[in-house]
Amino acid sequence: MVSRYYQLLRRKYPLPQAREVLYNSLEERVGGTNLVKLKGLHIPGHNEIYAKLEYENPSGSHFDRIYVGLLRRAEHAGLIAPGVTPLMEVSSGNAGTAFAFAARELGFLSPTVVIPEDAPKARIMQIEAYGGKVVLSKAGEYMRAANQKGKELEAKDNSDKLAFGQKPEQLFWASKNRLPEEGIRLYHRIVDEALDQARAYGVKSFDYFVGPVGTGTTISGIGARLRQFNPKAKIVAVDHEKTSALSHLISTSKPKSHAGAVQDIFGFTPLGVPLNRLKLNPIVLDSIAQNGVINISDKDLQHCKNLIQKHFGLDVGVTGHAALAGALKLARTVNGKKFIILFSNRAWKDSGVYPE
Repeated sequence: MVSRYYQLLRRKYPLPQAREVLYNSLEERVGGTNLVKLKGLHIPGHNEIYAKLEYENPSGSHFDRIYVGLLRRAEHAGLIAPGVTPLMEVSSGNAGTAFAFAARELGFLSPTVVIPEDAPKARIMQIEAYGGKVVLSKAGEYMRAANQKGKELEAKDNSDKLAFGQKPEQLFWASKNRLPEEGIRLYHRIVDEALDQARAYGVKSFDYFVGPVGTGTTISGIGARLRQFNPKAKIVAVDHEKTSALSHLISTSKPKSHAGAVQDIFGFTPLGVPLNRLKLNPIVLDSIAQNGVINISDKDLQHCKNLIQKHFGLDVGVTGHAALAGALKLARTVNGKKFIILFSNRAWKDSGVYPE
């Protein structure tokens, strides 16, 4: 099914002009987020840290960039049609909200998002506010149960395998994790924007990208693009010491148990994901393996949350706290380097309340 998916997604048919205009309009609303130099912090070694404020995207997530591009590609390939094709995605929340937003704006009605029952409630509420249908998977199993539920829904709807990609009435799993390798380029615009904006600070390139791995798509897309501009750039992953799931995965090639998955690290750590299913570009995986994984604690996260609020008045989510914590730890070991991190979402996305 996956290879068939890749093959069909490469087809390209013309769209009606009105659809092209709609996609162009939505793409103009996505991206263009600010780049901020984190001044006023005690950053060791004369290093500099820059944050891309991806929570400024319409749904409050960098994933807005991905789903607009993914759905456009799928519609060009003749796989989906607005008002006809039921769409589905499986997510721990942030990607799901971006998917539901893009689907609504593009005229795809009642998209389904499969999400763990114990995911942050604000994310579930936001998906529903965008008109999405939420299907809850079993709590305590992180993404394993959610992915299994997604497979069951897909198999039930697409019982005629030969018709996949030829009947737009069939369920389409709009998965960012099923993107072909070239689909990772949808993340490249983040780096392109950041480099353009960095010129205002006299910065020509970045030496490090630091961030959580999650499913691997974000760090792969950004890392690969960064290496195109600076072949010596290093990609460094951050994980939580509660799980150390990524270190375990790299050293053993075996996924760590879902036990211990908690709400405050949803979308943060690759629990239960086999190494061959993690969407890491080989160059990026090699860089992570060479540079190690920075494990951080709850204390580190709280400290960085306080720093960001105190110095910049920003309420960013836990992935932003993690990225900053990792960058500050790494800054103790190098000198005169330029770091880039993402503030991917607002703090409320990790909470129980969606501020409509």
